Amino acid sequence: MQYKDLEIQSRKDFASQESKRGVWKRCTFEADPALWHTLQDEAREAGCSVSELIRAIVSKWCCKASDTPTCLMDENTYETELARAAYFMRCDTERAPFWGGYHKGLHRAHDGDSFCDEKAHEAILALSDYDDPDSRMRGDGYRAGLDAVRTGMPWNDEK
Repeated sequence: MQYKDLEIQSRKDFASQESKRGVWKRCTFEADPALWHTLQDEAREAGCSVSELIRAIVSKWCCKASDTPTCLMDENTYETELARAAYFMRCDTERAPFWGGYHKGLHRAHDGDSFCDEKAHEAILALSDYDDPDSRMRGDGYRAGLDAVRTGMPWNDEK
């Protein structure tokens, strides 16, 4: 769900993602009553819970700090996905270009401009429009890597 430039996941969606990784954790804090009322009003307007709104705000704030549009993938999953992409680049010769692009996309979404500049980023994105199947696979893999980090959900064939 979108609300004021925030992607808000339902508690059910978030819980199902976290339970797949076995990392469901709760935290509590003492909030300023005025801030709490503002959050409640905003959550009501957005049609979500306060915790869903807070999670979306924190995610957006963390991503701005790391110069990526959104980055919900935790560090452990990111490292696992890099290793998975490297493995399949070697073993899945038919789809090696896809896995190479996926690997680059993971890096770009995680590290931003420090991984590759905007010109290189645009060039890799454009590969999806090429007629050459290997180039198209590389571009599609790159986009899948970007999406994986930004959504927190690793790529799979079933999507």
